[in-house]
Amino acid sequence: FDEDRILKEYYPACCAIVRQVTGAKEVFAFDHNLRSKRLSDAKEKVRGGSAVQGPAFVVHNDYTSTSAPRRVRDLAKTPKVNDTLRKVLGDKPLVDPAVVE
Repeated sequence: FDEDRILKEYYPACCAIVRQVTGAKEVFAFDHNLRSKRLSDAKEKVRGGSAVQGPAFVVHNDYTSTSAPRRVRDLAKTPKVNDTLRKVLGDKPLVDPAVVE
C-alpha cells in the first residue's frame, strides 16, 4: 500500500463517486483505515503511513452527533503535523473556515 497514492489518487476518485451518486456540491475525503487480517496479523504498515488494521466485522460510523461537527471544525484548521492530509494540503485547511459555524 502506498499512502501517497491513496491520498493523491484514491481520495479524489472516492470524492468524485460520492459527488456523482449523491449530487453533493462538496465532498471531502479526510481519513482512512486500511484493513486486512493477513497484513494486520503480520504487523504490516502502510508505506509512508500507519499500521494496517484488522477487519471491521460490522458496518459502522466513527462519528456521533457530537463528534462529527467537532471533526468538521477541526478540518477547518491548519492540519497538525501528524494529520493524514498534511502531506497533500501543507498548512491549508481542508474545509474553508468561513463556511464552518
